[in-house]
Amino acid sequence: MSYVQERLSFFPWMLIPVFIYYLGNASDAAFDGMLFVLVLEFVLFLRVLDDYACFDYDRRQGKDRPYLQRGRKGLLLSMLPLGALLALVGYLALPVPQLTQVAIFLGLHIPVYMVLRGKPAILAVSLAKYPFLFYLVAAQTEQDQWWWPVAGTLFFVVREAVEEIASLRGRRAEVLVALGLVLAKYLTESA
Repeated sequence: MSYVQERLSFFPWMLIPVFIYYLGNASDAAFDGMLFVLVLEFVLFLRVLDDYACFDYDRRQGKDRPYLQRGRKGLLLSMLPLGALLALVGYLALPVPQLTQVAIFLGLHIPVYMVLRGKPAILAVSLAKYPFLFYLVAAQTEQDQWWWPVAGTLFFVVREAVEEIASLRGRRAEVLVALGLVLAKYLTESA
């Protein structure tokens, strides 16, 4: 099994950017393909960063994941082109002030994440990406109904807390809640 099949499966990792883009996007904004690709690339980059940062911790915890047998070097090598692509797409998709915000976010996020790896506080740092991505999409598309990005952020916070703290995982419930949020936004916009 490849790393992509194991850790970047279509569900949930390819649907998360769709969810973030849809809830963060202003209802009257045209689809911005570059902004969507930026959100996708951002999520993928931070996913690989998470695996890289938590590699030793996951190994010590005895987690049975094939990528732990392949070594940490491959993760670092895959972060380099992902990071370069993220920078390029960010440059093409965002005006300078928002590109600067992305650079500041990552410039703070990555070192803090690396320092906290293997500690419970890393959950809070990991969760920071969701409100930031919702904010980025909402600001870029001039979203004036901020309850959708806030609802999306709360969804991710509760989902992560339930999974990491309570060790409960309910994919069906997660999908139903996510679909409920998407449907609620669609119905309010089409009314």
